[in-house]
Amino acid sequence: MRPLCSKRMLRVVCVVVLLAAFSGTAVAATAPATARGVASCLRQHHVLAGSTNGALPAGFPAVASLQFSFALVRGQELNSGDIVLERNAAQAKAVAAAWVRFSLLEAKREGSTRITALLLKKAYFVANNAIVFWSQPTSPGRLAARRTIAGCLIPPV
Repeated sequence: MRPLCSKRMLRVVCVVVLLAAFSGTAVAATAPATARGVASCLRQHHVLAGSTNGALPAGFPAVASLQFSFALVRGQELNSGDIVLERNAAQAKAVAAAWVRFSLLEAKREGSTRITALLLKKAYFVANNAIVFWSQPTSPGRLAARRTIAGCLIPPV
């Protein structure tokens, strides 16, 4: 019986895992994104961006909040939402997880059976110290819009 993979394939997988581990460490060590820097970067990509408050329910911490809209970007016009900046990446992940729990409890309290954790996870992503909430999680051009936003949230090294 032949083995499932060769020694060479095993070495390649090990190298990829190590590179992923070290690149994750490098991303975690990047400087936190700022509202001014993110808004400036988004505007360079013709994305409308401005400060806002109230992107999260009361009681959730936020250093700053931005609204964004890709209304001027062809093929991505329907993409919009909010960016919430936290002090660091760990806090952003914790706040995002708390928001999911809060949203599920609110939906349950209101009697909605359509809101699920999977649906909520499509509505946001975390990059660096920011949480990005989409107004319409399934709009056309969202992947390109996500790449643009993510590029503005992770400053160049």
